[in-house]
Amino acid sequence: MNKKLTTKEVADQVGLTYGRIHQMIKSGDIEAEKIGRDYIVDLKYVEIIKNRPEKRGRSRKNINKSI
Repeated sequence: MNKKLTTKEVADQVGLTYGRIHQMIKSGDIEAEKIGRDYIVDLKYVEIIKNRPEKRGRSRKNINKSI
């Protein structure tokens, strides 16, 4: 049986916010089981999150200004 963690525990271990972990669950990047109002995440996703390339901030729009 794999160990399960709360979203708060996952966030603490990977150095992200609870909100970011929740976004990743909603977008399908992380599979989680909803129990009541909380999500439970398999421990394997902690390693997946830690090993993925980091993208920070918003992507920039490609704006070409003609002067």
